[in-house]
Amino acid sequence: ALYLLARRAASQAKKVEAGGRRRQMKRLHELGRAVEDKGLLDAEHESLVTMLPLRLMLVEAEQPSYEALYPQMLEYAVAQFPHLFASIHLELPPSPLPASSSSPHAERAGPLQVDVRPARVRDVFADIERDPATAILTLDALTRVEEKDVDKYGGSLLFTLLPRLLSLKDRRAACLFAELWERLFKRHPAPVAAKTVHALLYKPGLAYPKGSVQEKGEWAQWGWGEAAVASGGGAEDLLALHDSLIRDVLGVLAVGEQAALDPSLLHVLLKTLSFYQAGSEGLLLAQVEVGKAGKQSTEEKALEEQLATLLLTQQSAVIQLLLELCLRTLPPSASLPPPPHAAQRRSVLCQYIHQMFIRNPLLVKLVHFQRYDTRLIPVLVEEVPSMHTCVPFLPELLSTADQPTRGFAILLAAEVARKYPLQQTEGIVNVALQRMREAVDSDATELLKMTLPILPVVAAAFPRSGLPRSVSVTEQAVELLASVRTIKSTAGPGLTGAEE
Repeated sequence: ALYLLARRAASQAKKVEAGGRRRQMKRLHELGRAVEDKGLLDAEHESLVTMLPLRLMLVEAEQPSYEALYPQMLEYAVAQFPHLFASIHLELPPSPLPASSSSPHAERAGPLQVDVRPARVRDVFADIERDPATAILTLDALTRVEEKDVDKYGGSLLFTLLPRLLSLKDRRAACLFAELWERLFKRHPAPVAAKTVHALLYKPGLAYPKGSVQEKGEWAQWGWGEAAVASGGGAEDLLALHDSLIRDVLGVLAVGEQAALDPSLLHVLLKTLSFYQAGSEGLLLAQVEVGKAGKQSTEEKALEEQLATLLLTQQSAVIQLLLELCLRTLPPSASLPPPPHAAQRRSVLCQYIHQMFIRNPLLVKLVHFQRYDTRLIPVLVEEVPSMHTCVPFLPELLSTADQPTRGFAILLAAEVARKYPLQQTEGIVNVALQRMREAVDSDATELLKMTLPILPVVAAAFPRSGLPRSVSVTEQAVELLASVRTIKSTAGPGLTGAEE
């Protein structure tokens, strides 16, 4: 971007020196009125967007060091395109425009050209660990190729580049890869999904030296008939993998944790998972329809119930695995920083879980009766909008006899009430406090250690009662703490620590 703007500035300066000052002043006067002419404004803006690698600039802007923000580039842009900036930006001191090509950026002849021949692209991707900058520029160039030309880079993207991205720390390459993967997936969903899982599972491209002839053909045809690149057994292996994933979608999440360490690659993985979940559901529905043929109505109903049970079991297993991935985005302890890109990864996972909850509300109840790590309760309540659907079944969950499940329910009720302080949730909090009083009476120290920290949370959520003839949650919390103090001497050191 700095190079292009410097070249444009040099060209303007040469025109002024050559005697074209009158034309230049006229053009500047026209640019000053361009704000009122939307057509000219759009034309200037679109031409700039076309020239500059804005995708790379936007990704780089997310980096904490802001190393890609060059003041000189900003001054060039403001000086040459004043109508694209707010008036406050025009108060910057003027920057002298170069009068000749003495600038180091102006020594190159013409805009930067990237060689995107398929063979070279494959070699560049194979060398991405040693030269990531060239690979990123190549990916950026591929994002501008026509839709019909993307297919011929599919083999290099999936089998050569994707396995190497798992160990690459630079997010820019993964962002650009995800954009190209989306374009491939829209054109050929089933083959791209199967080849993506194959590449993540077996990492075949890592075994190929630079310039290998193994990828002959470049995947010019995207049906199932072409030889599977680096699969070792041809298209039959990919078809077998595809069929197995439709029957067992959990295989998609068996590709390893590395694929979930980058938000862009995680998005690709979840998009693939969604595709196979839809395929699995369609297969089960088709099998039920075949099984209904010639059956009585009672038998048809039994088949439908079996289908619903199978789908719920499969979907709850998927969510439990996603929750495990979500748990790994939390810091190991309060004194340690979170893992890289933790917030973005957690957001992608929670959005997918939310979509699954919305499609099948019964799944919310099943997952919470199965339970999960209590550290994830605040995360899900905050980042999964559909968690408010827990409210109807929380009284049932609080009534279970199992102590760990009851503790989980109390923590969940407190977080939901904090997020949604309504009369209904206040009634549920009252039930949760009653369960804690029962724990005090039965000397259930483990349950009390687990649940005592919720008292200030619910007291802040309900400082006064909104229910008729009801004691406020704050008063109940204080009374509960007083009851705990009376058994402090006999409860042992564990309860004393929890009380503190």
